[in-house]
Amino acid sequence: MTNTRNPTDDFLNALADLVAEKVIAKLDARPQQELYTIAELAERYGVSKDTIDRRVRDGRFGEIVRIGSKRRITADGVRHYDAMNKARN
Repeated sequence: MTNTRNPTDDFLNALADLVAEKVIAKLDARPQQELYTIAELAERYGVSKDTIDRRVRDGRFGEIVRIGSKRRITADGVRHYDAMNKARN
């Protein structure tokens, strides 16, 4: 049995490579999202890590990002929290 190359497979592989390169380029061009740790926010607001943890779990910082088992709070979440607290005062 001879191993012949299939032109359709060659075309599809080349097309897939081009699409992958475009996707990678678009992902690389996105601005990186600023993320905060619970410890960083505790220091920022002058409260304990437990207090920030409770507020995160209560949803006061909006949706969080999980990196493995670690939780990070987005800059948008921090702005939301600040705006909500400013409105309360």
